[in-house]
Amino acid sequence: PVTLNQKLPLLSGGKLFTLQLDFEGADKLSATASVKAQEDALTGVPMVQAEDFTGQGGGEVHIRDDKVDATGKAISHWDNKDHWLSWDIQVEKDGPYWLLVRYCTPNRVQREVQLDDQAPTKQAFDRTGGFGDAAGDWAHAITRDPAGQRLVLDLKAGAHKVKMTNLDGLGMNLDYIALVPVGG
Repeated sequence: PVTLNQKLPLLSGGKLFTLQLDFEGADKLSATASVKAQEDALTGVPMVQAEDFTGQGGGEVHIRDDKVDATGKAISHWDNKDHWLSWDIQVEKDGPYWLLVRYCTPNRVQREVQLDDQAPTKQAFDRTGGFGDAAGDWAHAITRDPAGQRLVLDLKAGAHKVKMTNLDGLGMNLDYIALVPVGG
C-alpha cells in the first residue's frame, strides 16, 4: 500500500489532486489517477441556508431537496446574468469573520458579494465538478480581497445582510452561507 498525506488549509474547498506512480524494473509501468479531497459541511458557526433568502431579482431560483449531501435544501437555476439574491444572517458576538459559501458548479463562475453597506467585491468560484448530483460536487469558498487574501470582516453582534449577484450568466448552486470566526 502507498500512503499520501497532504495537509490542506482550513476551508480550502474540494480539491482535485492528480497522482502519478512510476514503477521501474524489468518493465516500466506507469499509472495516473485523480483523487478529490472533500470537506464536510460546517456546524457551530453563524449561517443561513441558501433557500432562506430574503429577496431576489433578475431571475428566480429553484429550491431543491434532491441535491446529494446538501444540508437541508439547496438552490439551483441561479443562471441569469445580474440575478441577485440576499440573505439575513445573525452574528452573536463582535469580532473578525470570514464570509464563506458552500457551493457547487461545473464551471468557474463570477459573483459579486456584498455585506451590509460595504463595497461589493467580485469573486471567482472555481469549478467543483457538478451541480450537486454527487457528494463530492460541493466545496467551500471564502471571499477574497482584490489582492487574493481572505477578506476579514470586522462585525458587530446582530443581523447582517449578504447580497450576491451573478456576473457572468453561468450556473452555481448554493447550500449555505456562513460567517466563520477568524482563527475558528
